[in-house]
Order: sequence, then structure tokens, then C-alpha cells
Amino acid sequence: MTARGRVLIATSVLACGIFYGTDVFSAIVLRPALALADDQTLVSIMGRVHDFGDRMQRVPGVAGLVAAILGTAVVAWAGHLAATVAGAIAVVALACWLIIYARISAPINSRPAAAPKAACFPPASCERLF
Repeated sequence: MTARGRVLIATSVLACGIFYGTDVFSAIVLRPALALADDQTLVSIMGRVHDFGDRMQRVPGVAGLVAAILGTAVVAWAGHLAATVAGAIAVVALACWLIIYARISAPINSRPAAAPKAACFPPASCERLF
């Protein structure tokens, strides 16, 4: 494998590690911690988290996909069939995940992100957002 291919693949792995590491951290740490918060605090914090996260996570998500595409192209050009197949599978999986995020998660995440800006907190005052 070429040095350029290794750099691109390493970039993809690191960028995707940021993306998926955030999900793991949220599942392991944020979820149980926020389960103990009152409604106003929960809406305020998660609204801000989604506001920043949805903007900032685009960079590593797209960078991971672009680096995976370029890395796969480089190893394909070098004639490494097994690495090319593995890279193509990774590219398809990343693309599917980003499509699912854009179509399903992002619209859902926009609702709690809007709540702190509108200064509304559950249960009754935010019905128009949820």
C-alpha cells in the first residue's frame, strides 16, 4: 500500500473515530447523567449539545467519508484488491450512515436545539417544537 493511501485511511479512521466516539460517550456517560436532571436543565443542555454537535460533527463525518473515498481510490490504483474491497465496503457503510443521519437524526435533533433559543421547557410550553 502506498504512503498516500495509508495517510488517507488513517485520516478516515481518526475522523470517524471522533464521530462514533461521541455517540459512545453519549450512550455511556451523558444518557445516565442526564436521566437525573430536571426537565428544564435537560432541555437546555441537550438543546445546546445538539445545536453545537450538529454543526461541528459535520466536519469529521464528511472528512471521514472523503478520506475513505480517496484512500480506497489510491489503494485501487495501486492494485491492492483486498484493500480496495474493504475500502469500498467502508465507503458504502459511511455513506449510508450519513444519509440516515441527514434524513432521520438531524430533523429530530433540530427540535431540542430550538427549545433553549425559544426559552420553552416541557411539558406544556414546548408542544409546538415536540
